[in-house]
Amino acid sequence: MLADRGYYNRDEVLACEGTGIQPCIPKTQKSVNAKRGLFAVADFVYDPDNDRYTCPAGEHPSRGKVRSDRRQDIDHYRNLTACATCALKACMATTHLLTRTLEKVRLEMALSVLAYNLKRMVNIFGVRPLMNAITS
Repeated sequence: MLADRGYYNRDEVLACEGTGIQPCIPKTQKSVNAKRGLFAVADFVYDPDNDRYTCPAGEHPSRGKVRSDRRQDIDHYRNLTACATCALKACMATTHLLTRTLEKVRLEMALSVLAYNLKRMVNIFGVRPLMNAITS
């Protein structure tokens, strides 16, 4: 059973037990950043040897102010120079449309939706199965 994030319930998953069906369900996103087209914490890779994070664009945000959420202190990271010109934020239509006229805007949105769907497929299936499906 393959389930899309948010479109399944506990009873459906429990019904798979004992039938030999392996549920494959992506982890539910709790971050509002992903819903707004921004990167979530899970998108950043921590390097403990250098005590730094790497964003999906390969940049290294620096540690800023520490804030508290009443339970613990939270480190705040940012790279204003890299983030302002980041192509990965713009590729998912989180900025204004870059083209004019209805025909060009339709094409821009179609490409954006295609990129979104490909990104979802890679996150669900991984890169290797997707490449096998494309080349066969």
